[in-house]
Amino acid sequence: VTFKLEYKLLFESIHKLNPVHFKSLKIITQGYDYAIPNDRKKFGIRLFTGNGQWLKKPLEKAGITDSFTQQSIVMALMFDFNEMLIELGKEYDNIYHVDVRGFTHYLELHDRKAAGEYWFDELHPVNKVFKEIGKTYLEIINSKSETSARVISVEHYYKNTHPSYLRN
Repeated sequence: VTFKLEYKLLFESIHKLNPVHFKSLKIITQGYDYAIPNDRKKFGIRLFTGNGQWLKKPLEKAGITDSFTQQSIVMALMFDFNEMLIELGKEYDNIYHVDVRGFTHYLELHDRKAAGEYWFDELHPVNKVFKEIGKTYLEIINSKSETSARVISVEHYYKNTHPSYLRN
């Protein structure tokens, strides 16, 4: 409820500053992918980053130590946050939502990578994933026509723009 109110206030503040210009803006929201709580260190610079600080350690401090339960809680939180952004976006004609849920795992499966390999840390995917997400933003920004699809699944967009992936 707090996040929804904060986003609503942000959108309304922009609208009040310049209502005419507001209608011509394409506002893009994005939630998080289904992150994986963990505190594993990785090689390189990631050896020194504090993996676990956003999800795993706070869950453990709350007494939630079972990994399946941690993952389930995070998945529910990410699902609800994305759905909140989608619902709020329906109140406006110029808000688009980039839905990244499941995309990192999809790329790992397709590329035959181990689960978690395309995660920089427990909350953020690696650059390869962000580059593909960025292409979805560009598609929304560069679209000349109004589109009825105001929620764009990155996985769906990726499959449609990379036909070779469908054959593998």
